[in-house]
Amino acid sequence: MAKRRMSEIVFRVEEDPVDGGYVARALGHGITTQAESIAELKKMIRDAVCCYFDKRVGQVALGAGFPPSRE
Repeated sequence: MAKRRMSEIVFRVEEDPVDGGYVARALGHGITTQAESIAELKKMIRDAVCCYFDKRVGQVALGAGFPPSRE
């Protein structure tokens, strides 16, 4: 049975002081995306990773250090 390989990409997420919303930048990869809400940002991160690696992405988990939602 083949093992499924798991990878992790860490994003630095910050509130955008100029335009509002959030900006996410991948550490070690050229991936950057932004959104108005945390829920939208999660979708945008998934889409950006899919485009960057040209493949389907599994789960996107938000870990410790993610900014608190203003929603």
